[in-house]
Amino acid sequence: MRRTIAWRQILGAVVAVGVTVGCSPESDALFGEGSGVTASGGTDQTGGVGTGGEATGGEATGGEESGGGPSGGLPSGGTATGGVATGGDATGGGETGGTPTGGTGAEGGIGGAAVGGEGGNAEGGLPAGGAGGAGGAEIGGGGGAETGGAETGGDGTGGVGACSAEEMTPCAGIPPFSGTQTVDGDEGDVCSLPTFRLNFDTDRGVVRVDHEGSDPRPEGAAVRLGWSSAGLHGFITMTDPALAPSGSSSDLGAIWNGDGVEVFFGSSASGLSGNSASDPVTHLQFAAAEGLAAVVKTTDGSAAHSAADASQFKTSIVSPGYTIEFLLPWPGSAPSSGSQIPFDFAINSADAEGGDGRDAQMMLSVTAVSSSKCGGDGGEPWCDDRTWCTPTLQ
Repeated sequence: MRRTIAWRQILGAVVAVGVTVGCSPESDALFGEGSGVTASGGTDQTGGVGTGGEATGGEATGGEESGGGPSGGLPSGGTATGGVATGGDATGGGETGGTPTGGTGAEGGIGGAAVGGEGGNAEGGLPAGGAGGAGGAEIGGGGGAETGGAETGGDGTGGVGACSAEEMTPCAGIPPFSGTQTVDGDEGDVCSLPTFRLNFDTDRGVVRVDHEGSDPRPEGAAVRLGWSSAGLHGFITMTDPALAPSGSSSDLGAIWNGDGVEVFFGSSASGLSGNSASDPVTHLQFAAAEGLAAVVKTTDGSAAHSAADASQFKTSIVSPGYTIEFLLPWPGSAPSSGSQIPFDFAINSADAEGGDGRDAQMMLSVTAVSSSKCGGDGGEPWCDDRTWCTPTLQ
């Protein structure tokens, strides 16, 4: 508040006070008991315990005009800085630490206006920092709802939408998928799932075919995999610098004889007969070519092929290889968490310059069985579903 007083009146008042009033710091009636300062009232020049401090400059209003008001606090009026901390108990001091930009505590609320926090009303509270987000509006925090929490901030810098770098062992367990997947060739929908890897230079798989002897094979697969009640969710990234696919829409039975991958899975690992034609299982062969895949059904070692549903997969040719996104429905009743299902995966490798068909195959797993449906002992995954591994759905 501003008062206009003629300078002559001020000069007269000063002279009068100088003549008639003694400035005793213990009992001065004009400036209050214990003020210690003659002009602005406060401890050490600007604050103090009396007028600008704990009584009127702290918890209540931040001081009368010169001791509280705009700044408050120890340096300029209150107990800490505008009241108890930097915002006052009630409104945080007169103007700068209160409800519009803070809350009840340090920095205009436990977290304050700029960095948000547990109780900031406008900028640091619910709209931008979440319900008590411990990190506030802009830099995230544990549980902020929209801009400061789960999606862009989270507990640190990750957030819900980040792609997973976690590795998995698919024959031990398959994690659940939550969300919505659109099969369009974009990994984004399923990139929260962990990855397993298979190539010809690893000890994780079983080489079933190798016409080239010790020659190194360049192909390698990185597979994101998960499950839901809708089916098996996945995204395959294949490294293959020289593609040599086989088969066509009119010759689906030849897909296996060129570059590509195979996916094997079922609804239940119990009671399998070995014949995929009668068991609740699915075996798909994907060519390293857009839109070309076949469903394989076997009976006692004899295979029948049919075109895979184009809405369930999307193959894209990308350097140096190709990708396949898929959402494959369960071939029987949908299993539940804790169930064991049959599962397997294969890479088929062909040399582009050779033109002689498949040169090698790498299987993820092969479990030996007696009296195989393929004839003889041991069994082959393509013609006996009992050779597949049996992971638990997590």
